Amino acid sequence: MRYFSVLIALLLGHLVNGQEDKKEEVYLKDGSVLVGHILEDTDYAIKILLGSGDTLDIGYKYVESIGVKERRKSSFIELAPRFHKEQGILFQLSLNSIYSDVETGSEVALNVAKRFGPRINVGGGVAYTTWANYVNWIYVRSNYIPVYAYGRYYFNDKLVRLFTSAKLGYGLALNNNNFFFQGTHDLNGGMFSQASLGIHIANRRKVRVLIALTGNYQRATGRLEGIDWNTNLPFVSDYRAHYIRPGLSIGVEF
Repeated sequence: MRYFSVLIALLLGHLVNGQEDKKEEVYLKDGSVLVGHILEDTDYAIKILLGSGDTLDIGYKYVESIGVKERRKSSFIELAPRFHKEQGILFQLSLNSIYSDVETGSEVALNVAKRFGPRINVGGGVAYTTWANYVNWIYVRSNYIPVYAYGRYYFNDKLVRLFTSAKLGYGLALNNNNFFFQGTHDLNGGMFSQASLGIHIANRRKVRVLIALTGNYQRATGRLEGIDWNTNLPFVSDYRAHYIRPGLSIGVEF
C-alpha cells in the first residue's frame, strides 16, 4: 500500500509538471515567436505572460498563428517582436534643427498625447526655440517658449509607419541682449505653428524613434534700442517679422 501511494504521488507530480511545460506559442508576422501563457484573448489583441515574468499585449494584426506545444525550458529563446503601441499616453522628446541662411535655429520639444487607436494621437506640448534674423542690418537672435496643441495621424500600420503631425499655439517671448551693439531688445510673443511629415520606427523595447521633415512658423514683433556706433546717437527700431523655415526633427517616444 505504501508503494502504491508513492507511485500515485509520482504520477500526479509528473502530470503537474507536464501541464507547467505546456505553453502557448504565438508566431508573429515578423518571424518572432513568443512562448508563454495567454492571460487574455479579445477580438483584437492577446495578453501573454512570458517566461521572464513580463506581460506583453500584442494586436492580432501582428499575429500569424497560435499553437500549443510541450517543450523543455532550455529548448527555446523568447524573442519579443517589434511593435507600435496603440493605446495609452505617449511622451515624445525631440530636437528640431531649423535651417536659415542667417543662422541655423533649433527647437527642443516635449509632447504629451493620448493614443486614440492605431492612427490618431492628440495632445499638447511645450518647447524652447531659437531664431536668428537681421533687423535693419542688425543681427538679432530671438528665443521663445511655444505652448501648443498637438496632433498626429498615421497613414499605415506597418513596422515603419508614415505619419503627419501638426502643432498650433503661442510662442512666449524671452528678451535678449545679444546683437552686436550695446542696447536692449524688447521682444513680444506671437503665433507659433509647425507641420511635419515623417516616419515612426517600431521597436522591441519601450523607446521608439521618429524622424521628420518640418515646416516651422513664428510671428515676431519687438523693439531694439541702443547706440549707433557710427553716429554715437540713440537708436530705436520697431520691427515685425514672420519666421517661415524648414527643419529636420529627430525624436524618441516613450
